[in-house]
Amino acid sequence: MKRETLLDFFDERMRSDSEFLIHDDGYRVRHFCYDEVRRAAFDFSARLSSAGIGAGEKTLLWGENRPEWIVA
Repeated sequence: MKRETLLDFFDERMRSDSEFLIHDDGYRVRHFCYDEVRRAAFDFSARLSSAGIGAGEKTLLWGENRPEWIVA
């Protein structure tokens, strides 16, 4: 695929199974690859949409400090 825009670059990179993030919470170490984070972000977006939350709407997310915030 020819990269013509910055979005093309990010799309290609996010479809990779290369390691994106390592999180050590003192109990266990978790590894996240680019594609895993990409799929989780799309799933999260779909869940918001199915709950009736759309573009431009304000919402509050509350939780402890976790690597999943990158997905949100």
